[in-house]
Amino acid sequence: MAVSALGGGLFGLATSLIPSPSGVGVLWVGNLASPWLALAFLCGWACGWAQRSRLWASASGVAAEVACVVGFYGRFLLVDQHPGPRGQHTALPARVSDNLGQWLVFIAPWVLAALAAGTAYGLIGHLWGRGRRLPAGLALGMPFLAEPWVWREALGYDQGSWLLCAAETAVGVAIVLAVLAAWRRASRAPSPHTA
Repeated sequence: MAVSALGGGLFGLATSLIPSPSGVGVLWVGNLASPWLALAFLCGWACGWAQRSRLWASASGVAAEVACVVGFYGRFLLVDQHPGPRGQHTALPARVSDNLGQWLVFIAPWVLAALAAGTAYGLIGHLWGRGRRLPAGLALGMPFLAEPWVWREALGYDQGSWLLCAAETAVGVAIVLAVLAAWRRASRAPSPHTA
């Protein structure tokens, strides 16, 4: 759980540092949802592999996703809303105290999404890790394949770059091919019950 939360927080912070475009309707690399889902999947897979527990796998996915949100939006807690004369800055504890209420309201929808996504993809990762179930593995690649088109068609956002769309789609195709190869290997392996 601690490793999942730490990894999620660092991932969220790293993606928040990717420069964003000036247009608010342009999707940028830091806003891609598919890597966030992949992180919850990997945490659920690793936790399910080590603990063999659906509950721990789900909780691990949730910890990673919530930490991603905190890491991604955490810098907004540090904004100095009331700088003093001559560029004097408000003390850090006062800044956090001033910003905390608005920050919690702002991130609340994303935390709810993180709870749902972390639970679902933590469990899906667990299912893949426990038995190489094909639907679970394909669920890892589907967001990479669907997201570029969902943003454009359903939400009306312009991707801004066909290269970003193509790169995310290529990652999705690579994941699906890797999942199919791993599933075929696992289905050909002799069952321990038949030996």
